[in-house]
Amino acid sequence: MKNTQFLPATWLIFILGVTHAQNNLVPNPGFEELEKKVKEPGQITLAVPWSSPNLAPADVYSSNAKDPRIGVPDNAYGNEKPFEGENYAGFLAYSYRNAEPRRYLQVELTQPLEAGKKYCVSFKISTADVSKFACNGIGVYFSKEKMTNDNKDPILFDKYLKQSGDPVFDKQFWWTDWCNTYKAEGGESHMIIGNFTPDDKLELKKLKRPRDIKGQQTNDAYYFIDLVKVEEIQGEEVCDCGLSRTEKITVVERNFQSDLSDTTSIKKQIAAQQTAQNVIILKFDKMKFALTPEHEELINPLIEDLKKPANAKKIIEITAHADKSEPENANLSMRRANVLLKYLMSKGIAKNRIKVIDKKATVDPAEGIPGSRLEITVK
Repeated sequence: MKNTQFLPATWLIFILGVTHAQNNLVPNPGFEELEKKVKEPGQITLAVPWSSPNLAPADVYSSNAKDPRIGVPDNAYGNEKPFEGENYAGFLAYSYRNAEPRRYLQVELTQPLEAGKKYCVSFKISTADVSKFACNGIGVYFSKEKMTNDNKDPILFDKYLKQSGDPVFDKQFWWTDWCNTYKAEGGESHMIIGNFTPDDKLELKKLKRPRDIKGQQTNDAYYFIDLVKVEEIQGEEVCDCGLSRTEKITVVERNFQSDLSDTTSIKKQIAAQQTAQNVIILKFDKMKFALTPEHEELINPLIEDLKKPANAKKIIEITAHADKSEPENANLSMRRANVLLKYLMSKGIAKNRIKVIDKKATVDPAEGIPGSRLEITVK
């Protein structure tokens, strides 16, 4: 895990290229490099060269923040661990009756886009725990110059890049992929992330606040953002975010589900098994971390049992594992554990009753059990 770095005025740009062989054109893609400690909301400009295109500044969240409202993982909008590193950003996509202005994220690319070339545009997105609403319309607008609107009005465009199907992003428990392909006109030097659709054309969904999250719900749709990428697509490469299009749509439409392949699907097998030592094992396909309906069906009875007064002092221990074939920097063991942790919390299990142990790929599984697994023990 990276440590937050505080840079002087002459700052360095780190360009990451993970998904594709080429470089990411977004500088400071995970908001890790800060000029100084974040003291209050609205300080996105500390994550140089990020800014906001109008007078309603977006937020940057940091584990080193002085103000608990913009801390990591706990903050004013709930609890969210970074997808990677120590920081992430946040913006307001919708506010009931426009009580608060929408907010946007803007950054200058390391080089302008080239005409006719295709680029894979992606970021990680998660809905805030205390938001009462989720919305569609989340997307990216590319411009040939920096936008500096001298007001707090919504920024609206008829045409901008949205994820296929323009889904409502409503997942509060972990990060979801936003991803699509952009064919450049040429000369686009800046990108803006936000909601560019008028309120009367938005699709809204009301959300329930997770039981373990304190505070009242906010009358808005607020989103956390991490790991922003713009990468040129070369040759036969495709912009898939590590998932097929079917899988991306499934993540949006169902609770923590991701379609599994026809040939290697653990869905065709038993999704979990209980050993003689009362250890429940949740199995995952390699490179997957989302809970399936089979997982939920098997752990829901355990949740109901733990909520009984007689079991109020019992602790759930989650031991997270990765397969040795999975890349270590993907951090899949903890991603699986965090999805389960937030699912348990959403069902009324207090966070202080859940213990997570990350074993990564250091423990070989028993015969017939994949390395990509979670082991659940009640103590």
